[in-house]
Amino acid sequence: MKQKNLNTSKGKVVVAAGIGDYSAEEICLIDKCRFAVIDILEREGYAAVAFDIVENEFIRSPEIVVEKIKKIKPDFVFNLFEGFHGRAGSEADFVRMLESANIKFTGNGSAALRTCLDKYTTKKILEKNGINTPRGTLFRDIADLAETEHVFPMFVKPAFEDASLGICSASFVSDLKSLKKTIKKKLDDFSEGLLVEEFISGREYNVGFFGGENFELVGVSVLDYEQYPDCISYLNYSGKWEEETPEYENFMPRIIDSNDPAYRNDVVEISRRAGQLLGCSRYFRVDLREKDGRLYVLDVNPNPDISPDSGFGRQARANDLAYADVVIKIAGNYNL
Repeated sequence: MKQKNLNTSKGKVVVAAGIGDYSAEEICLIDKCRFAVIDILEREGYAAVAFDIVENEFIRSPEIVVEKIKKIKPDFVFNLFEGFHGRAGSEADFVRMLESANIKFTGNGSAALRTCLDKYTTKKILEKNGINTPRGTLFRDIADLAETEHVFPMFVKPAFEDASLGICSASFVSDLKSLKKTIKKKLDDFSEGLLVEEFISGREYNVGFFGGENFELVGVSVLDYEQYPDCISYLNYSGKWEEETPEYENFMPRIIDSNDPAYRNDVVEISRRAGQLLGCSRYFRVDLREKDGRLYVLDVNPNPDISPDSGFGRQARANDLAYADVVIKIAGNYNL
């Protein structure tokens, strides 16, 4: 085992992650990422301190959480917190309190986090600026269905969630009866609202960026669902996070470069523009799909998963950037 760098001259870093009502698999993934980050920071010369944002404590008194961080007196917080289940806005709330307390942190600011979490607002900002998104409507009540244009197949997802929460087999609907059933059920689970959109059936692209003046491209991945005829044609929660499912085993986006036939320069430029419009900085990912040659932005994800085997990490490795380089680059960008 290599000797850790005991020179902590680069300063003290709090590595913050959430501890809440998570499954054992989710806790394992959180810890795997956090301790990989801590190990790299320590080897680089930082004094890294693991910090738990405990759900019950945060909900009861978020100010106490920030006060605990202030007592540690970090030079900055390496922020791995992605919010709690059913409380997606807590991710932006935490960062807003860091901003108010003048505590420096990695990742995006609270404004970008909150805007991108609101899928309908994101859609309207992009469309206003000439970027295609799937035709869609915000639902807060089943009665809204009577005033909606139906272009089947359609896709139903929570309007205020991320990490594919709420995306399941019932999300894809091909007729009015199924649409009514799915909206009614999902409004019970996601009372803040649902986004019901035209389903875009073609290839899916994921584009990662680091922050900076013009954004540095990390990499481009593509997933062609036609190669998996026995699986669903979209990436659901299971496909992202549950290792025992067929979707998780099969749906591995392929990282591509400009020499690949699937590569499109406009994928990168549209993604970069989307990040700029939504106020992203430091690092983020954009998801798009294509239909009849046109590209549609599905989601913009500030502070995406950066665990060693994440899509972001794999894109970096494919472009000769080691995982340690990813962590150090993110740590070095907290002042951007």
